[in-house]
Amino acid sequence: MKLFSRFSSFIKDRFKPFKEENEKKQLEAGLLSFIDRVSSWFAVFHPDVTLVSMVDPRYTVIRIDKQEIIVDFSELYLWYLDYPECIGSVLEEFINEAKQELRNRPIPPFEDIIEFIFPQVRTIDFLKKNSPRFGKGRLARIEIAEDLFTLFVMDEDRGMTFINNGYMEAWQVNPGSLYNIAIKNLITLGKRLDDSMRIRDDSGYAASHILILDKLLDLDKYSSVFVGIPHRDLLMVFPNDLTKTEIITVKKDIEKSFILSSRPISSELFIVKKKISGGLTITPEKVAI
Repeated sequence: MKLFSRFSSFIKDRFKPFKEENEKKQLEAGLLSFIDRVSSWFAVFHPDVTLVSMVDPRYTVIRIDKQEIIVDFSELYLWYLDYPECIGSVLEEFINEAKQELRNRPIPPFEDIIEFIFPQVRTIDFLKKNSPRFGKGRLARIEIAEDLFTLFVMDEDRGMTFINNGYMEAWQVNPGSLYNIAIKNLITLGKRLDDSMRIRDDSGYAASHILILDKLLDLDKYSSVFVGIPHRDLLMVFPNDLTKTEIITVKKDIEKSFILSSRPISSELFIVKKKISGGLTITPEKVAI
C-alpha cells in the first residue's frame, strides 16, 4: 500500500541524500526503531490494527479490518524526521485511508484473479476471531479435520485478501471450486521437502502443503506420517515410527514454534494417513499422548 500520494515529490527529494551518501544502514536502523514506535501507537490508539511481520527493512505486513496488507513505512518515517510533532495526526490519516481503501476495493473479475488464488490452513479459533458466522463477510472454507479448515486467499502485490461469501457470490463459485483451483496453484509453486523433511519459507504457503502431501512423499515408503503446522511458514513432517518419548519432544518443538510465531496455526501434532485406494487422506488427526 502506497502512503499519501500527495507527499510523493517530497519523498523522492528526501531519498536522494540517503542514496548519495550511502546511508542505507542508517536509514534502516532508524526505520526499525520507528516501526516499533508505530506498533506501540497502534496498540494504544487502534488495537484492531496490528503489525504482523516485516518482509524486509522497508516493507511491513499489517493486519487491518481482518485483512493483511503490505505497507512501505519508509515514506512515513521520512515525514516523521521533519515533522515529529505531527506523527499522531498523520498515523490517524493513514489508518483512515487504509480502511477506506479496503472497504472500496472492487471485486476483480474471476478470470483475472484465478491464478492468484491459494489455500491457507487455519483453526476454528482463527475463524471465530476473523469471520462472521453469516453474511457476505463470512470467510469461504472447507473443513479438513476437527477444528481445522482450508481457507482461500487472493495473493496480490498489496497483500493477501481472504475470500469471503461476497466474492463467491460475485464470481458464482463455491468452496469446492475454489479448493480445486487453489490446490492446482499450490502445486505449481514447486515446493519440495528439504533433507530434514521440512518446508520453511516466507511465501505464505509452507503449512498449506499439508494439503498436497501426496505430491511430496513416496507413497510406497510412507503409509502415514506425523505432521506439524505450528505457523503459516513452516511444515514439519516426521516418520510414523516415532517412540512416545520422541513424540513428546516433537510436540514441544511444535508448541514452541507456535508460541513464538506472529502467524500461528496449531500447536498440535497430526497424523496424515495413506488411503487404501492410493494417495493420502488429507485429514489430519490429533495425536493423543
